[in-house]
Amino acid sequence: MIKFHPSSLGLIMTEPKVKTELLGETCKKHLIEVFISEHYGRRKTLDNKWLKKGIATENESIRMFNSQHDAKYTKNEETLSNDFVIGTPDIIEDIIGEAKSSYDIWTFLNAKHSKLDKDYYWQCQAYMWLTGLKSAKLFYSLNNNPIEDIQDAKRKLQWKLSSIDEETDEYIYECQRIERNSIYDLGRFQFDYPYFDFHSDIDNWKYDIPVKERLHVIDIPFDQLAIDKLKKRIEDCNQWMQTNLYNIPSREEIEQL
Repeated sequence: MIKFHPSSLGLIMTEPKVKTELLGETCKKHLIEVFISEHYGRRKTLDNKWLKKGIATENESIRMFNSQHDAKYTKNEETLSNDFVIGTPDIIEDIIGEAKSSYDIWTFLNAKHSKLDKDYYWQCQAYMWLTGLKSAKLFYSLNNNPIEDIQDAKRKLQWKLSSIDEETDEYIYECQRIERNSIYDLGRFQFDYPYFDFHSDIDNWKYDIPVKERLHVIDIPFDQLAIDKLKKRIEDCNQWMQTNLYNIPSREEIEQL
């Protein structure tokens, strides 16, 4: 049976629009991707600035959480699995901790004032299932953007404004805007990147946002009924894949023909 990653469970837990169908189209599309990965050894490349920032700032997100909760949690590196799911929680202590680093102030505040993301709900339920813990904390954090992201934005701006050889007033203004939209803790940024070449007047910088305003925590309790529903859906997904996809000859079988 195929084991699913907790981060993908929101896709398979979507409900079909047609009540007579067992699985919805979103679920089936994901199952096809899983099948292609397992059967043909091919996987889509997930490479974007949002994902890169999330990976690059995981430890900073945990540090921020610790500072506001008098805790000493550290990043977990152990992958856990059972017969249904396999994954690596960010934090495994007395709770499950799952860090989500927002890309900018707009995505952070939108997440803070929106309903709980169902993808993250199922992810946290799976992690509690894997560990036996009964409580999870999903926390959104707003961290400084990595220096590579800021430099890349400035390079693209150079080409857009044709400022390769000379920094025009417009280019400098836009670079300052990029820095304001990417840096939320100037002291921390200078500590991490002491040789960064600012376009902003950092002596008169007034754009820091307090840590307590850059962290949003959601408590998620364990729900056995949700796990029962999840197990049933994973069994249904595996059955659908077996019936509709795995009747295709494997690579080894094709080579023997």
